[in-house]
Amino acid sequence: MFKLIKSTLAVRKMRKLAVDGGRLAINEYWTDNEEAIKDLSPEFVKQQAESMMQEIIKVSLSPDPRMANRSKLRDCLWEMSRFQVLVIDPPPAKEQSGLRGQVGITGELKPTLFELYQADEGLRQLFHGSGETPKNWDDVWNPVLLRYRLCHAWTHIFHTLRFGRLRHIRQGLVSAFPCCNVRLAGESVSRCAWNDVGF
Repeated sequence: MFKLIKSTLAVRKMRKLAVDGGRLAINEYWTDNEEAIKDLSPEFVKQQAESMMQEIIKVSLSPDPRMANRSKLRDCLWEMSRFQVLVIDPPPAKEQSGLRGQVGITGELKPTLFELYQADEGLRQLFHGSGETPKNWDDVWNPVLLRYRLCHAWTHIFHTLRFGRLRHIRQGLVSAFPCCNVRLAGESVSRCAWNDVGF
């Protein structure tokens, strides 16, 4: 009986942590992230933030929030990676992610976006329902970049829910990100209390 009560309280705490942490993650990776939202209307940013919060609530209310979050993270990461290889600049431009140079990632796809659109059904799916048919590189670039920015935000939000962030504790936001610092192989690593409650 005591284990059942303890388990129920842990699930409630986990759900509150997910919603509180999700709110902070949305602010950090979307609404307050100037790089992600530049050139977007305030209405669009707000609508996406509300959609993100709805998904976080769905995850926290699911029968197994940990697996629901992992599933969302997996899906978002997969989609982000599909678009990330399309936005990487070719050499000699500086490349921030460190992906260019990995097997198969050259940065040479970006200049050929329009040709890729014409040949790739998956990329054409991005434009279904928009009522517009791309006619040149710019018509493809803008939706691809927007989709990448959205996927980037979603991925980091679900990742943050999974692992938390130590600096938020230092700022006094313990309830949102209950992490402690541990040392592994001489490096400081954030260990998250989500693991303690099963998130």
